[in-house]
Amino acid sequence: MSKAAFISDKNLAGLFRSFGINAVIFRENENPAGILEELAAGDYGIIYILERFAQGFIREIEAVRKRAAVSIVIVPDHLSDLGLGMELTRLATIDAIGTDAVFAKGEKQ
Repeated sequence: MSKAAFISDKNLAGLFRSFGINAVIFRENENPAGILEELAAGDYGIIYILERFAQGFIREIEAVRKRAAVSIVIVPDHLSDLGLGMELTRLATIDAIGTDAVFAKGEKQ
């Protein structure tokens, strides 16, 4: 059975650990892309990343998402909502069906 991990700050780590999710605390001097690579190479089926950490390495997230058998979810936090989670969902939709059918703008419903 695959595991779940959460790249987090120390404030949210305890919450996710209480749900049985391995919380990896991101520190300022660490490379979040390196942490993601390690987790993706392990026995993880889903990796959550706090949005403010993900904003600096979106290309790496997409590369891992395309080559590894892991789901990566960008989670907004109480400090900011940058819209990265929705943007990556939009890009995944385009990859899957070849068009921006779900998030297309300017079309009447």
